[in-house]
Amino acid sequence: MTVENHYDQLTTLLRERGMGRYTESHEQRRALIGDGMEVKRTADVPMSAMWVGRGGPLGVPPQFAADIRESASVAHIYGQNIVAAESLTAASGAYSFSPETLKATADAELSQG
Repeated sequence: MTVENHYDQLTTLLRERGMGRYTESHEQRRALIGDGMEVKRTADVPMSAMWVGRGGPLGVPPQFAADIRESASVAHIYGQNIVAAESLTAASGAYSFSPETLKATADAELSQG
């Protein structure tokens, strides 16, 4: 019901107005009543997130890898050719990161799809 009466309806309303929809579903530990792939299936651009400073710069926390793979999978299954990702977001210490320290996270994100 959430997918049909919220996300799909939003897609319809936006398309009637010449707009599209980017959609992140549940990201990290956020409660979502619905299937993430179903939520993103009618999005013009399925979207995921990858935060830095969580799980170490060389590791990809499983919740982010799953979100990225989910968005890439939706694009492949439903014939979309663009996937977006909120990238390199930091909750604290944002100015302590440099291109050198962000590279591993960016590489990990790209390698997930």
